[in-house]
Amino acid sequence: MRGVGPQVLRLSCLMTRNAASTRHVDLGFAGGAKSITSVEVLFWDGGGERAAMASKGKILVLDDSQPILDVVRERLEKAGYEVATALTVQKACESVRDCQVAIIDYHMPGITGTEAMRMLRLASAAANNTCRFYLYTTDPSKSAEYVAEGFDGVYTMKGNTEALERQLEATMRVVRLTQATRAGGRPR
Repeated sequence: MRGVGPQVLRLSCLMTRNAASTRHVDLGFAGGAKSITSVEVLFWDGGGERAAMASKGKILVLDDSQPILDVVRERLEKAGYEVATALTVQKACESVRDCQVAIIDYHMPGITGTEAMRMLRLASAAANNTCRFYLYTTDPSKSAEYVAEGFDGVYTMKGNTEALERQLEATMRVVRLTQATRAGGRPR
C-alpha cells in the first residue's frame, strides 16, 4: 500500500444522544506499516437523522398512489435506504439515473408497468447506470409472466412493507455481488 496514501476504516455506531458527531482516532502505525492508519467512527442519534450513516443503496419507487409511496418511503428510509418516489413515469425517468433498484407498480394510469419499466431501463442506460427493475404486486401468480416481460424480479405481497424490506435486502445482496464481480473484487 506504500505510495497509495493513508488507508481509512469507516465504522458507524448507534448512540443514544441528541446530536450526530464524528470522532477521528489515529492508530499511528510506525515504520510505514501496510495497514490502516486511521479510523473514522460516525455516531448518530437513533431517533433522528441518519445523515451520518452510509446509505444501503438508492431505491426508486414508482406508484400512482401517494399513500403507498409515503408508507414505502418511510419503511425503507428507516431501514437505511435513500428513497426517491414518483407518481409518474416522467418523474421516475429523472430519478432512475442513479438508482440501484426501481420498484414499479404494474397498474399506472395510461401505461402498463412493463411499458414503464422499459422507459426507465432506457433512461438508466442513457445515464450509464445499471439498475434492477422489480414489479411490486399483490398477484404472485403472474410472476413468471412479468419476468418474461423483462422485469428482473417481482416483489409480492404489495402493502406488506416488512416483506418488501426483506425482499429488497436480498436484491441488494445480488446488486453488491454483481458490482464486486464486475470490479474484480469481493462484495462489501
